[in-house]
Amino acid sequence: MLIFFKPKLVLFAIPKTATSALHLALRNEADVKALRVGEKPGKHIGFADFRNRYEQALLGDQAGSFDYVGVMREPVSWLSSWHRFRQADRLDGLPKSTKGVGFDQFVQDFCSPHPPAHAKIPAQSQLVCDAQGKVGINRLFRYDDIASLIGFMQDRLGHSIAVGQVNVSTNVARADLSPKTLALYQSRFARDFEIYHGLPQRAL
Repeated sequence: MLIFFKPKLVLFAIPKTATSALHLALRNEADVKALRVGEKPGKHIGFADFRNRYEQALLGDQAGSFDYVGVMREPVSWLSSWHRFRQADRLDGLPKSTKGVGFDQFVQDFCSPHPPAHAKIPAQSQLVCDAQGKVGINRLFRYDDIASLIGFMQDRLGHSIAVGQVNVSTNVARADLSPKTLALYQSRFARDFEIYHGLPQRAL
């Protein structure tokens, strides 16, 4: 998360949405670079947590004049990215590793009421919505439209932004995801699909 007081922007870092390069490019310019959650830096604080714990203290009466900016990814593509990420060798032998776990099983585990460690991940809707399930990030961009996000930030900050390579895959089909499991995912996390498919190609 980055906060810019003069242009009145809060840039959220939703995991697996290609925003790390933008955060890296703008980090030195931000007035608030990361909040802390316990002993850990809170780079990936969600909207509800920010509103409940930090918004008033940091923004005060000006909160209503700030734009909250973020990115959302197509839900199957987003989970696929998590599945690949947790196959890294550095996680070998750890509960979070997905090595040996097929994608279909991973999705089923994610949908479980009590997901195992390798599938225990906050849903995107939990990060972009308030405690009542209403979208709180009012400038929400699609993952496959990162160019619009960069353009928006450049306009508000008043200068060009040199962002490193951002690899965006638009192929979300997974041959190893069964129709039954996809239906489970769409039912269990209907809000994620609803929000994403309700986004226009440009920002809200």
